[in-house]
Amino acid sequence: MNDFPPPKLGLRTFDKRYEFDVYPQPDTPPAIAGVYALLVRQVESGRGLVNVLCIGEAKDVSTVAAGHPVLPCLVENGFNAVAVWPETDAESRAELVAALLQARNTWPSCQPGEPD
Repeated sequence: MNDFPPPKLGLRTFDKRYEFDVYPQPDTPPAIAGVYALLVRQVESGRGLVNVLCIGEAKDVSTVAAGHPVLPCLVENGFNAVAVWPETDAESRAELVAALLQARNTWPSCQPGEPD
C-alpha cells in the first residue's frame, strides 16, 4: 500500500452523505470494523465512474473481499476496489447498510437477498 491517503467515494442515505475511503485492488483496507462497498471503478472519457456491486458490514473489512460469499459475481462484474466507512458499533453498521441500500435507485448487482 502507498503512503498517500486513499481516494474518497461519497455514498448517501436519504439524509446524510458518507465519505468512504476507497482501496483499489490489490490494496487492502485496514483491519477495522466498518461498513464496506465492493466496487467497479473505471475511467471513461476522462471521468471516473463507480458501480456499487455489494454493500455490507464486517468486524474486519480487510478480509471481506477475499472470502466474500458472492465472490464469483464480483469477479464476473469486474470488482476492483473496496470502499470503507469505519464503524465499531455492530448495530450502527447494520443500520447504515440498511439505509444505504434503501436510498439506492438500483439494487446492487451482487447484493445478497432481495430489495424490500
